[in-house]
Amino acid sequence: MISKFRADLGLLSATFFWGTTFILSKQVLVDVPLPAFLFLRLTIAALALNLYAFRYRKEWSFQALWQGAILGALLYLTY
Repeated sequence: MISKFRADLGLLSATFFWGTTFILSKQVLVDVPLPAFLFLRLTIAALALNLYAFRYRKEWSFQALWQGAILGALLYLTY
Protein backbone atom coordinates (compact mmCIF):
# COMPACT_ATOMS: atom_id res chain seq x y z
CA MET A 1 0.00 0.00 0.00
CA ILE A 2 2.87 2.36 0.73
CA SER A 3 4.33 1.91 -2.76
CA LYS A 4 0.98 2.82 -4.34
CA PHE A 5 0.86 5.96 -2.21
CA ARG A 6 4.42 6.87 -3.20
CA ALA A 7 3.60 6.31 -6.87
CA ASP A 8 0.50 8.51 -6.61
CA LEU A 9 2.48 11.17 -4.76
CA GLY A 10 5.18 11.07 -7.45
CA LEU A 11 2.62 11.51 -10.22
CA LEU A 12 0.95 14.35 -8.36
CA SER A 13 4.31 16.06 -7.79
CA ALA A 14 5.31 15.70 -11.44
CA THR A 15 1.96 17.11 -12.56
CA PHE A 16 2.24 20.04 -10.16
CA PHE A 17 5.78 20.96 -11.17
CA TRP A 18 5.09 20.54 -14.89
CA GLY A 19 2.01 22.74 -14.63
CA THR A 20 3.70 25.48 -12.65
CA THR A 21 6.80 25.55 -14.84
CA PHE A 22 4.59 25.81 -17.93
CA ILE A 23 2.95 28.94 -16.55
CA LEU A 24 6.27 30.40 -15.41
CA SER A 25 7.87 29.65 -18.78
CA LYS A 26 5.14 31.51 -20.60
CA GLN A 27 5.64 34.54 -18.37
CA VAL A 28 9.44 34.47 -18.65
CA LEU A 29 9.36 34.23 -22.45
CA VAL A 30 7.70 37.64 -22.59
CA ASP A 31 10.95 39.25 -21.38
CA VAL A 32 13.69 36.74 -22.27
CA PRO A 33 14.59 35.55 -25.79
CA LEU A 34 13.83 31.89 -26.45
CA PRO A 35 17.45 30.76 -27.15
CA ALA A 36 18.67 32.32 -23.89
CA PHE A 37 15.84 30.72 -21.94
CA LEU A 38 16.48 27.29 -23.46
CA PHE A 39 20.22 27.58 -22.79
CA LEU A 40 19.64 28.45 -19.15
CA ARG A 41 16.94 25.83 -18.65
CA LEU A 42 18.90 22.99 -20.23
CA THR A 43 22.13 23.98 -18.48
CA ILE A 44 20.44 23.85 -15.08
CA ALA A 45 18.89 20.48 -15.96
CA ALA A 46 22.24 19.10 -17.12
CA LEU A 47 23.99 20.22 -13.94
CA ALA A 48 21.27 18.70 -11.76
CA LEU A 49 21.36 15.42 -13.64
CA ASN A 50 25.16 15.30 -13.50
CA LEU A 51 25.07 15.69 -9.72
CA TYR A 52 22.65 12.78 -9.53
CA ALA A 53 24.47 10.61 -12.09
CA PHE A 54 27.89 11.21 -10.53
CA ARG A 55 26.91 8.84 -7.71
CA TYR A 56 26.68 6.02 -10.24
CA ARG A 57 29.94 6.71 -12.10
CA LYS A 58 31.34 3.24 -11.30
CA GLU A 59 28.52 1.72 -13.35
CA TRP A 60 29.22 3.83 -16.43
CA SER A 61 30.38 2.04 -19.54
CA PHE A 62 31.54 3.27 -22.92
CA GLN A 63 28.40 1.86 -24.54
CA ALA A 64 26.11 3.71 -22.10
CA LEU A 65 27.98 6.98 -22.61
CA TRP A 66 27.88 6.56 -26.39
CA GLN A 67 24.14 5.87 -26.35
CA GLY A 68 23.63 8.89 -24.09
CA ALA A 69 25.61 11.07 -26.49
CA ILE A 70 23.45 9.91 -29.40
CA LEU A 71 20.25 10.60 -27.48
CA GLY A 72 21.60 14.00 -26.41
CA ALA A 73 22.39 14.88 -30.02
CA LEU A 74 18.86 13.88 -31.07
CA LEU A 75 17.41 16.00 -28.27
CA TYR A 76 19.57 18.91 -29.39
CA LEU A 77 18.32 18.54 -32.95
CA THR A 78 14.68 18.65 -31.81
CA TYR A 79 15.19 22.07 -30.27
